[in-house]
Amino acid sequence: MHIEANNTNDMADKVYPIMFAQGIEHASRNGQVLSIEEPVTLTYLRPMERVNFLKIREANPFFHLLEAIWMMAGREDVKWIADILPEMKKFSDDDKIFYGAYGPRLMGHTQLIQCAALLNSDKDTRRAVATIWRLQDINQVRYTKDLPCNLLLMFRVIGDSMSMTVVNRSNDAVWGGVTGSNVVHFSIFQEYVAKMAGFRVGKMHVFTNNLHMYLNEQAEDLADYYARTKWRPAEINKYSQGAKVTSISTRDQMEMFPVQCAEWIQNSDNKDYVSLNPFLTGVVNPMYIAYKKWKAGVAENNDGWKSLAYDTLLDMPEKCDWKVAAMAWMERRIDK
Repeated sequence: MHIEANNTNDMADKVYPIMFAQGIEHASRNGQVLSIEEPVTLTYLRPMERVNFLKIREANPFFHLLEAIWMMAGREDVKWIADILPEMKKFSDDDKIFYGAYGPRLMGHTQLIQCAALLNSDKDTRRAVATIWRLQDINQVRYTKDLPCNLLLMFRVIGDSMSMTVVNRSNDAVWGGVTGSNVVHFSIFQEYVAKMAGFRVGKMHVFTNNLHMYLNEQAEDLADYYARTKWRPAEINKYSQGAKVTSISTRDQMEMFPVQCAEWIQNSDNKDYVSLNPFLTGVVNPMYIAYKKWKAGVAENNDGWKSLAYDTLLDMPEKCDWKVAAMAWMERRIDK
């Protein structure tokens, strides 16, 4: 099955109705799921439109962005990312590192840099492949809670654009590769390689052997939402209303981006540190500060902290997609 959409928001409006209409219910290691019987390829025509705005999905834009930066920095430690989302700890075997963390597997072994160099020297190459799954992973099935769901990335240049194919063994349609964090992670990896190699960002294809959705309260809400809207999208995509795609770096500075991400994380709580990367300074940093203030406000039931968190977002670039999503996410919770 092949499903094509502009971005994560449009993909949800295509994938979810198909899953509810054609999916089969069966047991899984983590509970009952609804899944598509055959392999599915999801094609994102505009992968840099990576931010999900759907109210019914309630994706956390702060976590999506900060986890991507953590990956680009080549990190695998639990503490920093679990301070953002404590639920992440349950995927670690020892509360110190994540066995299947993508950062060390892709960035630590410079695979993406090598793919970019190969594409730059030979745009017709079919050998630009970065592997996430390791040979020894099959021996860890019974021993780790964190086996990578995504196996490898393949890059191809067509004209002046570079497309990317993600091969995936298991894809959670809510938390993973439709409206989840994987869309953000992999579109950022794609942008990094494309600009390093000297090409525009083309299509992103996600091939999954098992596209599924856990049958929980969120699945019930999604099913009810699409049934009420008669399987048509009820929300206007914010990208079509003027939200602007935010690039992670300019082409000439892209080589330094992983190092800049690592430095920013090291100094994320240092008020005097200013990154040389405008995206980290103008987008990532205020998102991080705002979310920490928000969490403090929730923990202390302090509306003042929540207001300060919201105000922190105001200085972000006008119509920046991350700003639009973050402000809407907070507004919905302030109204409650």
